[in-house]
Formats: sequence, C-alpha cells, structure tokens
Amino acid sequence: MDGLTLLILLLYLLAVMRATRLINADTILDTPRIWLLRRFGPESTLAYFISCPWCVSIWIAGITAPFVLWAVDLPLWLWPLLGLAVSHLTGLAAQLDNDDMEIEIEDEGL
Repeated sequence: MDGLTLLILLLYLLAVMRATRLINADTILDTPRIWLLRRFGPESTLAYFISCPWCVSIWIAGITAPFVLWAVDLPLWLWPLLGLAVSHLTGLAAQLDNDDMEIEIEDEGL
C-alpha cells in the first residue's frame, strides 16, 4: 500500500469523524435536531440515533466506504471491514471529546 492510499484512508477517517460530529453536536444543526426532538420526543429511537456518535458513524462509514475503496483501487469485499473499522475509530474518538452537548428544548406550549 503506497503513501497516497494511506493518506486517502486517513482523510476518509477524519471526514467520517467530522460528519459524525456535525450531525451529533455542532451548533449549525441544532435547529433540525431540536425539531426532530420536538416531533418524535427526547426518548425516541431517532433522538437516540442523532445523539449517538457510534450510531451515526456506522451509517456514514457504511454508505461511503465503497467510494473510498473504488478511489484507492482496493477490492470491494473490504467494504464491511473498512466501514466497521472507521466507525469504531470514530466512536472511540467521540469518547475522548469532552465537549458533549445537551440539547435543551424550551416548552413553547406544546
């Protein structure tokens, strides 16, 4: 495996980590997260999903892994392995992030 392939795989890992953080915690997506929590409730499966980096990262990595394998010319049978490995590393990195955010929903007469 050459240096360019390793660089692409590292960039892929970082991109999955960033997309996961964007969905789970970044302020820019607070409005859709709050809307979903109001719509389905804070105890719903969807609420759990959007706040769980392990959950989000497996979907992001699983959907995008084939494109990365194609780009670096690796066999497609590596798809589940790459997706699971990147998702796991993303989940571990999320545990190291002490910047957990709680989304508070103000009651507006609902």
